[in-house]
Amino acid sequence: MNINDKKYILENLNKENLVTEPFPFFCFDNFFSDTYYEELLRMKPLNEQFQNTDPNRTSNQYAINYRKRFNFVKDMHLLDTQRNNFWTEFIKLFTSQEFVKNILVMCEEPILKRYKIDNIEKLKLNIRMELIRDSGGYMISPHTDSPQKILTFLMYIPHDDDNLDLGTSLFQPKNKNFVSEEATQFNFDDFDEIKKMPFKKNFAFGFIKNEKSFHGRLPISKEFKGARDWINYSLQH
Repeated sequence: MNINDKKYILENLNKENLVTEPFPFFCFDNFFSDTYYEELLRMKPLNEQFQNTDPNRTSNQYAINYRKRFNFVKDMHLLDTQRNNFWTEFIKLFTSQEFVKNILVMCEEPILKRYKIDNIEKLKLNIRMELIRDSGGYMISPHTDSPQKILTFLMYIPHDDDNLDLGTSLFQPKNKNFVSEEATQFNFDDFDEIKKMPFKKNFAFGFIKNEKSFHGRLPISKEFKGARDWINYSLQH
């Protein structure tokens, strides 16, 4: 990753992209430069290098059956030298103090409000990042994420724009007073879908975890034979 690619990514992280209702979230078209995105597609791990989801990690049976993962720590040894070098540089940027500070500053107000602090530097941070591949049959019902999450950031990395409807949806409970701090998954019937993110090339979005940050993925048809590839990045406290 050259200095211009890094600069391009960091300059995307500005408060103009932050929306506050129904909960704070942010979106980016063309999050990576065009040339870097094409390289990223070429450097994806091979299909056999993705690992099955550990049943001890989730109670979502659909993730166990229809989701594979590439872990940017324990699976790096599976890569050839060229891919290993690419993803090592990728990890270096996204775990850097500069990137973390920029994304926290972009989301500063809702984060300070949630934790009742006056400075984001008071947060104790843990970064989690992996590459995920969902297949036909996957779904996850509305939930707000683990209480340990500060924010979740999803980078979509499809090869084309043929499956725009496969993006993550934001939900609002039909009972406007309903909230959930835990990661409990609820019935779709009790929620209204208020926005669906487009699963398109080089699109990224994220949100601040709070008691209203309901999101999920409606069932993907089992007839879908492609791959729903995305990078899952989160900051945890």
